[in-house]
Amino acid sequence: MEVDTETIPYLLYTSLERMGADEVVQWYEGDILQSMSWADSVEVVRTLARALIAHGVQVGDRVAIIGETSRHWAACDLAILSVGAVTLGIYPTSTREEAEWIVSDAEARLAFVDSTEWGRALMHTPGDLDDVVLMPQGAMDNGECEGLVTWDHFIGRGADNASPSTDTLEARWQAVTRNDLATLVYTSGTTGKPKGVELTHANLVHNARLGGQLLPLGPGDVSLVYLPLAHVLQRVALYAGLVAGGRAVYAEELTRLPEYLKEVRPTLLAGVPRVYEKIHAKVLSRVAGAPAPIKRLFDWALDVGDRYASCLRYRRPVPLMLRAQHHAADRLVLSKIRAGLGGRIRYMVSGAAPIAMETLSFFHACGIVIFEGYGLTETAAPVTLNTPEAFRFGTVGRAVPSAALKVAEDGEILVRGPMVFRGYWRRPDADEEAFIEDSEGVRWFRTGDIGELDSSNFLRITDRKKNIIITAGGKNIAPQPIENALRQEPLVEHVCVVGDRRPFLIALFCVDSDVLVDWAASRPALGAAVKPSGFRSHPEVHTYLQAHVTAVNEGLPRYATIKRFAVLPGSFDVESGTLTPTMKLRRSAIEVEYAAEIEALYGGLE
Repeated sequence: MEVDTETIPYLLYTSLERMGADEVVQWYEGDILQSMSWADSVEVVRTLARALIAHGVQVGDRVAIIGETSRHWAACDLAILSVGAVTLGIYPTSTREEAEWIVSDAEARLAFVDSTEWGRALMHTPGDLDDVVLMPQGAMDNGECEGLVTWDHFIGRGADNASPSTDTLEARWQAVTRNDLATLVYTSGTTGKPKGVELTHANLVHNARLGGQLLPLGPGDVSLVYLPLAHVLQRVALYAGLVAGGRAVYAEELTRLPEYLKEVRPTLLAGVPRVYEKIHAKVLSRVAGAPAPIKRLFDWALDVGDRYASCLRYRRPVPLMLRAQHHAADRLVLSKIRAGLGGRIRYMVSGAAPIAMETLSFFHACGIVIFEGYGLTETAAPVTLNTPEAFRFGTVGRAVPSAALKVAEDGEILVRGPMVFRGYWRRPDADEEAFIEDSEGVRWFRTGDIGELDSSNFLRITDRKKNIIITAGGKNIAPQPIENALRQEPLVEHVCVVGDRRPFLIALFCVDSDVLVDWAASRPALGAAVKPSGFRSHPEVHTYLQAHVTAVNEGLPRYATIKRFAVLPGSFDVESGTLTPTMKLRRSAIEVEYAAEIEALYGGLE
């Protein structure tokens, strides 16, 4: 039988020839970094796969995984794909109702969970789910939970003498084809119930191989895995590791990310903008509390680094004096900032949402380029990417090889290529809405994003089509560029601009708790007079943000300026439903949650 080379199992099992003895999977147990060879890791996958077959999982069956990022999550995924089944990854930040609905809608046969709470929730889900398996990091209450299968018990089905043979497993994975469904990823959605995106093996393999072409990686590279594996970007990055080799370190405690960076010293870091923005804000807040001479040295070094990076960015020659200054600035300051990230970063990749321009400039001044890209769940992650050979800040890069882009008359970005999904799970109505044929009969995916291509074909995203605000005066305003400008201030964690069918725009601010404490500490009068819990509501915070809003307004047309704003007592988050699992604003939920604050801001003004 001829084996299809465009499948995830093919990438997995052929990788043994290159990486078998290498210690390429690592994770922390407490403070100790543990290691496993690739051969041993693949054997865990094989054992799991045999257990799935013994359990009766058939080709095409959906198997759910809900839990934090871990090597066990990855092993379950690869085992599911190895038997020709379909991985149903669910965000651990989902509500119980969302998770139950997804499992039921996908008609999942089996589920892996990392907590007894999720186990109990899913055991009572209506539908075809016949077993729930608790992964190792989930502790059983009092050693037992009726109806929940332990990891050791389940994996034992694939390890005992009665388990399916290696030949049976080989036959299953070798029968998988590129056009088979590999995974269902339910889009978080900013409105309505999520839809299941059908991604084939061909979609995933294409982008896994593409990643290594655009950002060359090899056996010596180290990746810190911390994004949710339910997110297609992290999943494709996992599969790209099967192609490139290298070492994957699972950061299973996200709160320890700063120390992981120093200890693991990754060469590749993929993240969402907020991760990089928080690192940026933390550095600035620490410097703000330092003695005056250190502040002056930092400001000088950053200015030198920015001017040096600007020459590189715009391909201008670096003056001799600037070279000498940069050598000193790098030795005294900039290299120390890089050391805080491990000192070996080759590539930083950002996606899922726009990143603040100040953050991009800060890291480049320190000697690290953040390569911003653009993609959707429906495109198995990237369709555009800035690369070392061609990057332009403020854009998400050029179309990747094999992807075609064009901008429709209404500004919507259209995409086609081998990474585009095949359709939504049992939603022909959604498929019809998602695709369009041009005048030549070519089928394009409608992304729902508004953007523009510059003269060099770099793509700039301006907003989501559904986010466009139409004011009471009939003005069409894209809120995202305004929000991006407002988020340039490190104190701002999230901001939502409101104004649809209203006479003017307002803004709802969430401030960053960590940055706020450092900010207040640099203002002795504020810190002495107010407890940390009261910082947000202090008039000085409002005055400080007002100056920032005024500065942003100066660059906006009058009809798009922010007339009033409020500092909210808490923050937007996934648990409250005000953010999606990919950290996008759920505007409708925000407007419901903070209806009183919104009405108060509009009160008394026409």
